Amino acid sequence: QADFNGWQCYTGGVQFNTGIITLTPTLPVSNRHTMLSAVPGNGLDFWGGFPQNCPNGSGYSVKLGNGLGNAGAERISYTFTIPQTANTFSLIYNYAIVLQDFGHTAVQQPRLTIEVLNVTDNIPDPCSSFDFVVDASLPGFFVSPESSPTLPVRCKDWSAASINLDGKAGKTIQISFTTSDCSQGAHFGY
Repeated sequence: QADFNGWQCYTGGVQFNTGIITLTPTLPVSNRHTMLSAVPGNGLDFWGGFPQNCPNGSGYSVKLGNGLGNAGAERISYTFTIPQTANTFSLIYNYAIVLQDFGHTAVQQPRLTIEVLNVTDNIPDPCSSFDFVVDASLPGFFVSPESSPTLPVRCKDWSAASINLDGKAGKTIQISFTTSDCSQGAHFGY
């Protein structure tokens, strides 16, 4: 719908050294929850060189977070109920990631976390949830040619993922996307 209707936005931060993320519900915040439109388009991501707009043809994408650091954290979540008659149900989403890597410990590094929760039964779905913590060994990532060798920015071009929700007819499901900067405050993730 070209807006955040139906989505819940959050802002907050990541605690120094611990990596604990604290978030508060909010309206969309400029430069932290950014709606992007494929027409006319938003150009290429500076670090990744890939389109800022998802090339899947959906028309709209959300940029979650920014390239500023400051120990910030952002989240968007969407909650929906699977129809009672839909015993076979899946959800496909597309994502791209940009994470600055200073070589901190894993809890201190920038990250993207994707979580799926069966709200009806209060059960997280570990098979559909991912925690992308910046690290040189992350598969599918490349180092931005715009970054320096001593402060690499690791990027993942647009990718699709599928969530299998078979057998969950009538259940309420929530999917959340959370980005956070490094807990030291200087390095970004979006």
